[in-house]
Amino acid sequence: NGHILTDTKTEVLSNGNVTRSTLRIHPRSEDNDALLTCQAENPKLPGSAIEDIRTLKVYYAPKLSIKVGANLDIMDIKEGDDVYFECQSQANPGAYNIKWFQNGQLLMHNQSAGVIQINQSLVLQRVTKLFSGIYTCQATNIEGTG
Repeated sequence: NGHILTDTKTEVLSNGNVTRSTLRIHPRSEDNDALLTCQAENPKLPGSAIEDIRTLKVYYAPKLSIKVGANLDIMDIKEGDDVYFECQSQANPGAYNIKWFQNGQLLMHNQSAGVIQINQSLVLQRVTKLFSGIYTCQATNIEGTG
């Protein structure tokens, strides 16, 4: 993505007609879908420059954050209010198996009790003091759990 990578190793093979370059990188999740461009040129042959472009795929476990409903003041929730949370996940491959917890205890979908889980969303209907606590979410992909 415009940065020149310098951790390379270049070697000329035994017959002298082939040069091999090796690039060592330590990708981060932010590097997913970055473009890597390899350019080669023989200075003795003008116009001989060639290049190949590859898309870097970085697999990583989910990184999660919780977003509260847009019209909700988390510091001013009253009994009887409806509360909406969304578990936002950044992961490659995409996260699945999203779970919600209240004070470390797994929450189960229970519409009659006012606990509704749909995909990455959690809705608490007509909250009471029993709903108070710390809410967290968890998601999984093949790289791990976040």
